[in-house]
Amino acid sequence: ATVQSPVRHDVETAGIFGLGFLYTKRRDARHGIAVGGDYRKDTEAAANIALTADGGRTWTAPKQGPAGFRSAVEYLAGAKVWVATGTSGSDVSADGLVWRKFDDGAYNALSGSWAAGPKGRIAVFRK
Repeated sequence: ATVQSPVRHDVETAGIFGLGFLYTKRRDARHGIAVGGDYRKDTEAAANIALTADGGRTWTAPKQGPAGFRSAVEYLAGAKVWVATGTSGSDVSADGLVWRKFDDGAYNALSGSWAAGPKGRIAVFRK
């Protein structure tokens, strides 16, 4: 089934670019986050995130999302935080509802606490 999210998709360079679900020891696949925005306007923070608590049947936007376009999101179970990253930086959130930018580096993908970006850039996010 296809559902609509509040992440912008009004131009061909905008949409959802990353999905993450809250997989912990309890393995909760109901709570997830979708990130995106418009990669041509990577510092624009409007309509760049959506949250689900019902396995993706419905999606809502938090009041304060990440600080720009984001292409990846992961839940770091050890730190009990979400990390979202993109070409204009990275943000962290304990609950997905309030985000705080903590890095300005450009990254495109996340795998656990590892990030990869342009020009061979690799980083690890630590507590």
